[in-house]
Amino acid sequence: MQTTECFTQHAAVADGTSQYLLDRLGNREVHSRTTVGVASLPSGFAIEIDAIFELETSYV
Repeated sequence: MQTTECFTQHAAVADGTSQYLLDRLGNREVHSRTTVGVASLPSGFAIEIDAIFELETSYV
């Protein structure tokens, strides 16, 4: 996330992101995360989320 050098609440922002994803995707599996603060991100974004999903297919 893009932050100033005095910002220390990275985990609180990550908690909100985790809750947002759980609310939308459900609690099917446990997830892991990491968070860091940087001086800038591409295109002026405030936060960047990287995700790896495993998709299941069902055959009839």
